[in-house]
Amino acid sequence: MSRGSSRAVTPALAVAAFQPNALTLARRWRRISKKQLAVHTGVTAAAVSQYELGQARPSAGVLGRLALALALPVEFFAAGFPTPATPGHAHFRSLRVTTQAERDQALAFGEIAWRVIDVVQRYLHLPELRLPQLDLPEPATTAHVEGAAIEARAAFGLGDEPIPHVTRLLESHGIIVLTLPDASDRVDAFSHWYGQRPFIFASPGKNDKARSRMDAAHELGHLLLHHDAEPGSQILERQASTFASQFLAPTSRLRNELPGRLNFDRLHELKRRWGMSLKALIYRGHTMGVYRDHTYRRGMTLLADWGYPEPGDLGPREAPPSLGRRCACSHPTVSIWTRWRRARRCPSSSSKPSSPRARNPTPTSGRQPRPRRAKQECRSLARRSLGKLVRGTANAMLFSRSGRQPGRPTGDATAGCDRRGWLYDHS
Repeated sequence: MSRGSSRAVTPALAVAAFQPNALTLARRWRRISKKQLAVHTGVTAAAVSQYELGQARPSAGVLGRLALALALPVEFFAAGFPTPATPGHAHFRSLRVTTQAERDQALAFGEIAWRVIDVVQRYLHLPELRLPQLDLPEPATTAHVEGAAIEARAAFGLGDEPIPHVTRLLESHGIIVLTLPDASDRVDAFSHWYGQRPFIFASPGKNDKARSRMDAAHELGHLLLHHDAEPGSQILERQASTFASQFLAPTSRLRNELPGRLNFDRLHELKRRWGMSLKALIYRGHTMGVYRDHTYRRGMTLLADWGYPEPGDLGPREAPPSLGRRCACSHPTVSIWTRWRRARRCPSSSSKPSSPRARNPTPTSGRQPRPRRAKQECRSLARRSLGKLVRGTANAMLFSRSGRQPGRPTGDATAGCDRRGWLYDHS
């Protein structure tokens, strides 16, 4: 038996460990209705409903056809992940613009991302969740929201200075920031809790640094202020926007720095300093009383005539760093080494060394060096274990950029996918 076949998960084994919620997740991720999925797989829509409700299990052949129709490997349906606890509701910008299918697809991507993060944090130390507890009175005024933003800045240790990188700041406090796939341009940035961590999903269509910073701060406002609130309310959206503006640039500093007139040279300097758009700066000046109504209208008219993107581009959006850089692990080798040694019940580094080089450490070293071969084996073991656990879920995320369409998969119908195709062919 070849190496690839020994690692494959057969449909018979996947049927035995079939999870109904995985089928629902995959169908929403592909934006396929039960009727459409039934046509692709040769079963009835009622049978698909029974599979998702756990009232029946698909046969090995049907599961293989489901995997092909949904363009996912069969092990995705038997990965062993429970449905994550999702306290509260996801906050989308406008419920009127996006359809329910588009929102379900975005939420499905969030759950798939949670699966991957749940596996990754078993091997790497992700930043500890450190968010302030903020509560707004009922009814909440603009002053209450701005005061909450000032409290949040104090909790993050920002003082009254500009924030160099909003995305990295949120990640360093335990928030997972990811970019949505190019599934729908109408789905804007949104935030949601999955398990014990909050997630912020940025829109890939906004390649503007100022807008990406405002979006991240806006979603932070939802996470801190609107715990159990029903999403879609314009009042909540205005509160989140007010929070974001105050969080990025506190009034105590911005009021004294804004020019009394529409001096765009000075406004461009403030745009680069605070990382906010000209439109946001003029709007803040109007709300603070720096600009009167006619000055505000004239500034907005000029910006509308100039069009988008506005002058003075700050560069590309603040994209979340790679997962390896995002993991706040000060000594990753030590952590993985310890887990590997405990799993193998190996002696500690303080025990009797086995190599002559380890018996005579160099005098310049302040501590006993670890054998190089053992560290290499440690890293290799961690990579193999991580790849084995993540494979079934990461394929779904990587596949989103492959260009294939559901219902047109390639590979063996019996196995459910071409393993090397799903893992390595993402052109």
